[in-house]
Amino acid sequence: MSVKIVYGFRVYSFFFLLNLKLYIFLIRKFGLSFNAFTKWKAIQKLKSQFTIEKQFFRFVKNEKRIYLNCNIPGLPFPNYYESLLRFSENSTDSNLSQMGIVQIGFTKKCPLNCEHCYEGKVLNSPESITLEEHKAIVAKLQKSGVPMIQFGGGEPLNRFEDLIEVLKSAQRTSDFWIYSSGYGLSYEKAKQLKQAGLAGVSISLDHYQADQHNVFRRNNKSFEKAVEAIQNVQSAGMLTAMTICVTRSFCTVENLNLYHLFAHELNVPFVQLMEPRSTGNYEGQDVLLQKEHFEILESFYINRNTEKRYKKLPIIQYTGYQQRKKGCGGAGNRYIYIDTDGFVLACPFCQNRKSHFLYGDISEDLKKLKEEGCALININ
Repeated sequence: MSVKIVYGFRVYSFFFLLNLKLYIFLIRKFGLSFNAFTKWKAIQKLKSQFTIEKQFFRFVKNEKRIYLNCNIPGLPFPNYYESLLRFSENSTDSNLSQMGIVQIGFTKKCPLNCEHCYEGKVLNSPESITLEEHKAIVAKLQKSGVPMIQFGGGEPLNRFEDLIEVLKSAQRTSDFWIYSSGYGLSYEKAKQLKQAGLAGVSISLDHYQADQHNVFRRNNKSFEKAVEAIQNVQSAGMLTAMTICVTRSFCTVENLNLYHLFAHELNVPFVQLMEPRSTGNYEGQDVLLQKEHFEILESFYINRNTEKRYKKLPIIQYTGYQQRKKGCGGAGNRYIYIDTDGFVLACPFCQNRKSHFLYGDISEDLKKLKEEGCALININ
């Protein structure tokens, strides 16, 4: 397997060279000036939003590219320094060029009906977005320089042929990931996705125990299919992540520890912790985490990513930490969600639908999203 977790001196050497090249880029662009210095500071501030104590302690390497987490494109990527400069500017403009990630609801179809599904209300309804419209959505995103595009749903594998066509039609200027239950992801399909340009797959695994995961996913084969999918994706040479919806009942130090070790046993380099929200199948239910749960998750996130004894274990991602400590990256700031009907939202959980991505006024939509802000950032 070509995927490796890298730590120690090689990490510091990599970032030293990366910062040196950034400094040279800014000098060439702005000269030896105060302007170059202020741009440097702005970029360092931007990067600190995605790190703990302004440092990365380890990263993942796959096929000569470096991955800091599964929501940042692998380094180097085309126009990397230009993108950093663009993202670091406190622009009052509302345009797609400010987006670091866009997630697309690729399909309404899914073989499961999971307990927490945010698309539960529309699951398995007739499709609204055609293949050509999906191609047009990706083309519009790439024209604006969006470096990371993710496909969700529903289960994106349910439109496998369309997914392959969209990936093949795209330019190689963005990293593409899919969010999947793993159901139906054979080795042959994984190879086709890799050849079409997919960088990685985030597999939903909501427990380290098969029976508990299957209850949550409402399917007695879900755990088995998810583990098989992870192995197939890895064999095809792509990155894997495990994403878990951390419910109140799961949120203990022991459970988080065992889940982390389970991901390590499966050779998964990234673990992503998500919080339950009162949308979709959870609408109207009292599922939000409380202060004591946040404390457990934040402590786990910090310790597992900074203590040397965990250096060989998967990198932990927890966007809730950055959301509460440093502000929400969604709501039209660095991220938007395009739902399964093609409409623009702040994220899959903030039900504040704007106009259609292809046929509406995206600048006006982004402006409104920024003005409204995140509906969930101050809860609890």
